[in-house]
Amino acid sequence: MKKLMGFNFPGDFNLTNSPIRLESNQQIITDLSDLVSSSPLDNDNLLLFVELLVNRFDWIGADLEDIDKCKNVVLDLVSLDGSCVDWLVKRLITNFKSSNKKHLKVDLCSREFESIHELKKHVRTILTTSKDDEELKGDNHKLLYELLGYHSSVQLKERVVAIFPSTHKNPAFKGLRCFFYRDKSGSVDFFSYARCCDNVKTRGQILREHLCDLLVDICKLSPSTLGSISDTLDILYPHHNVQIEHHISFTKAMLYIANRLPMIRTSLYRILINKLTVIDSEIRLADPNVVDVEKVENLRSEKLKELANQLLKGQSNSTQFKKTEDPNWFRDIYDKLRTEEDCDDMSQKLDFLMALVFEDLHLLLNMCNKYTSASINNTNSTGISNPKNNLQQQPMQINGTFKSKNSQDSFLVTLDTQSGSSQHNITRNLSLILVTSS
Repeated sequence: MKKLMGFNFPGDFNLTNSPIRLESNQQIITDLSDLVSSSPLDNDNLLLFVELLVNRFDWIGADLEDIDKCKNVVLDLVSLDGSCVDWLVKRLITNFKSSNKKHLKVDLCSREFESIHELKKHVRTILTTSKDDEELKGDNHKLLYELLGYHSSVQLKERVVAIFPSTHKNPAFKGLRCFFYRDKSGSVDFFSYARCCDNVKTRGQILREHLCDLLVDICKLSPSTLGSISDTLDILYPHHNVQIEHHISFTKAMLYIANRLPMIRTSLYRILINKLTVIDSEIRLADPNVVDVEKVENLRSEKLKELANQLLKGQSNSTQFKKTEDPNWFRDIYDKLRTEEDCDDMSQKLDFLMALVFEDLHLLLNMCNKYTSASINNTNSTGISNPKNNLQQQPMQINGTFKSKNSQDSFLVTLDTQSGSSQHNITRNLSLILVTSS
């Protein structure tokens, strides 16, 4: 069998002429098993295996039994044909940054939404078109009740008996319209539909988590792939200029893997911090005199296509096209794009990605340090909690050092925040230091 090395994968496998017919998850599992039984697999069959596994198997609608069967087939392939393991790992990781629009879709309450943004728009429409203080009924109630299942308080949904829109009475909210719920005790409170929507998983996120679980299982079966996973994630991490959706998808996947493979947690955090540093440098070193060749070429291609379409439709003339012959014309457009959008885009990208990493670090530190100095000081000598010592009202400092069992790398984290700090202040007060033992 030809060994498949590196990242020069052939194009997507075309199933049009394939003898395998796709009918159901059960059929796909059977087809995957048939491929494994014929191992070692050649290039085409390996590509077919990944195509069936990633794009054809219905991970969203599959039950736990089918998912376990599918994952077991993959582990069978790894056990029987160890020469394809590294290639398979790299191929699975490439799907973390899929640009497939169907991966942006959201399934909620037996309905399909094109994206989280479209879900928010729909819920906002319900909020703005419904009467104040009138309980939601029918499909609108079902949707909002289902959405409450994604509230940060996981047991809230079980207590709710009614949902209705109203205007918030607190002057601080300045007449803001909100959704309110009434629980079984009769008490009423409002909730943020936007935050609930943010917690709903897209199809791509569900697929990505299953792929991460597969990678974890492969590592347990073949520990030698740990280095390959770390290196591949480093190489394939999206370029800082691409859309933020790719960075979010990839970053969440890396944090998901880091939590399940502590032996490479240090390495993955180091990679993430290096990538965030690159994005941060793009903000601080934003210089209109520095030309990003890649971005200029992309802009040139887009503008030429746009002008060509305008000429075909009669919306433009040849004089507009002649402007493209002047290289300064593209440079001027690039300069405007750089100064108007790039810096803000990079800043937002950095804030969002750092928030993901901070949240993960916060959970990790809480697990590693159940008894902090703050919690000890919050309890008096009799063991009774002292309500006067409120941790949320005091500056908080968390220190933690993590060391991989199989590595000499240490990861030192110091988090220092003040009450009321903005995201940017937190960014400046957080120092992430990587210490590598010599």
